[in-house]
Amino acid sequence: MTSTMSTTTTTTNPISPQPTKSSLLLNKAINNNNNNSNNNFILSFSPTPRSTPFTPEDFGFDESDENESIISEVDSNFITTFTPPVPSIRIPTTQKDLKEYFSCHLFYANNLLHITSHFINCEFDSFSNKLILNPDIPTTNHQELLNQLQLMYEQSLNLISTINTFNAFLDHMNTCKATQRDLKSIKNQLDLIIDDYLNVPVHEILDVIIDGLYQYNLTVEDLLEEQQDETSCDDEIYREIKKYHSEIESILSLNDEKFNHVHVEKFQNFLLEIIDGSV
Repeated sequence: MTSTMSTTTTTTNPISPQPTKSSLLLNKAINNNNNNSNNNFILSFSPTPRSTPFTPEDFGFDESDENESIISEVDSNFITTFTPPVPSIRIPTTQKDLKEYFSCHLFYANNLLHITSHFINCEFDSFSNKLILNPDIPTTNHQELLNQLQLMYEQSLNLISTINTFNAFLDHMNTCKATQRDLKSIKNQLDLIIDDYLNVPVHEILDVIIDGLYQYNLTVEDLLEEQQDETSCDDEIYREIKKYHSEIESILSLNDEKFNHVHVEKFQNFLLEIIDGSV
């Protein structure tokens, strides 16, 4: 037996472009509809009025088909490629806009401007509601009164120091002809320093001072009611009481060289300068 070996030559054809998933599915849908003689449906890309939505079966393939529908693929591509525009932030351009932009800061500035209202007498009828401390000094318990006054004086100095520190930050912020970018930077800087150097520390100090004022005035009123005869007192302690009394009244009523309207107005003037100068 003679065996003949044949040589098979394999011709390699160029790889033709492969149809995309979308085109395969589209062709399948067209062929199925053309083969259905009872169906006069014409594939159209224009919207067709319909009482019920189209389903995968309308296009000739099962809903459970491994391939996704053309519509799903188109929707998927749309979702991944379309990015909605980011809304632009409204930039303040008028004085009204700027006041609204800095409304929170103006609120704090206004509170600081009227800080004296926290100290004015409104609880006791025994002395004027234009004063902070009862001007009368009882003839007894001078050391107790002196101790209370010294604590209030220390807190008054803390108040001055805190507000001066905050004002120093304002001095280092450049607001001359502020641009729109500068406004955002200034606002961010103010947000950072208000809580740390104004709002929180000032309120903590105010709470201590207000409580101290009430306790002192209550003590004085009780002692005056119990006072019967003139009693001699230590002149040095008496002078100390008068000294602290005068200092506290002067500072908290903004009539002191160390602390007056100039200090509490600085924040508001700072903001108004920005608002007026940026329009």
